[in-house]
Amino acid sequence: MKIALAIVTMIVGASQANAHAAHGKRHDVIEVMQNNGCKMSPDVTQAMLAKLKIEQDDAVTMIGNLIAEGIVTFDTDDKTLLLLPPECKA
Repeated sequence: MKIALAIVTMIVGASQANAHAAHGKRHDVIEVMQNNGCKMSPDVTQAMLAKLKIEQDDAVTMIGNLIAEGIVTFDTDDKTLLLLPPECKA
């Protein structure tokens, strides 16, 4: 029982560490969008996640937080992310 609890604790700790690392890359994600005309298509998103080594689940959380904070939104195609002002200065 103690071993199972220790394993679960390690997994949760690793997941939290990954989420914190992804959160620290928010600026990088915003910069990618700024350099791409304040947009990020699904293809650009996949390439960016791989380059920044952000796990898919962590990316979903990060993007959800950016949406909740009013920093990004989805375009009319419901796939492309749009960077909103003031971060988008286009």
